[in-house]
Amino acid sequence: GLKMTLTAGRSKAQFLMAFWPVLVVPEVRSYLGTAIEGGMIENFSYTLDLDPAGLAAALAKEVIPDGSVLLTADLSDVTMRVDKDLPPLVDLAGIVTVTGQTVGVELKNGAIAVGGNRVLPVVQGTYRVEDTALVPAVADIVFRIKGGADAFVAGLKSPALRTVSAISLDPSAVKGQVDMQIKLRVPLKPDLLPADVQVDAEGKLSGFSLEKAFGRERLDNSVVAIDVDRDGTKLSGEGSVAGAPVRFDIVQPANTPKSTARIKLTVDDSWRAK
Repeated sequence: GLKMTLTAGRSKAQFLMAFWPVLVVPEVRSYLGTAIEGGMIENFSYTLDLDPAGLAAALAKEVIPDGSVLLTADLSDVTMRVDKDLPPLVDLAGIVTVTGQTVGVELKNGAIAVGGNRVLPVVQGTYRVEDTALVPAVADIVFRIKGGADAFVAGLKSPALRTVSAISLDPSAVKGQVDMQIKLRVPLKPDLLPADVQVDAEGKLSGFSLEKAFGRERLDNSVVAIDVDRDGTKLSGEGSVAGAPVRFDIVQPANTPKSTARIKLTVDDSWRAK
């Protein structure tokens, strides 16, 4: 068999891969070695206890007993790119836990860098690989964002999310706040395509305004419910246009041009008279 115990103090986050033995969930190790681009480890501990059968399984690149490994690390100021077609996660702080058959990350805080000096704060999140025996293993990522609507709109322009939502807005034309929970299901494979990433999201925009929302008219003071899944994007809300109250529903099927969006607009008689 094989037994080993390691501990370490503050060091670069990339050193996690040096401490993480190649025999332990190698596919996930390889993925995280590429995904983690910078940051720090504050504390690290690793315990390995393989009996002869477990060691033989590890050498044969087979699944090892779940309880034979426990790796924990406290991360801070980490930059991580879940996929090349998604915006990077920055300033992450959290705890990594690895066992013989699972990987988990509990995020304490962080942000999504969506470009143009815009960021979306991440107020909580998890990263989990529940079964490393799968080939490829699958990561389930769940996080909640709260921040500016302009940053949210900018994030939707990333290639992976454009496969779900063809709705395209100019971030500089929107104002308001977003509060949303996002779920990503990501196969951990080197040839990942945007269509391989399953995206689900649910939340709302509040105090939302959009220039030229309906023709030349501006949408003001709206609350918009958002539902995104593999079928597309659904928006439902109410606000005011030209000073009159309106209600609207927009359905944008995935992987279709913007011209196929279905829009239902309900206005009162005073607006029709204008």
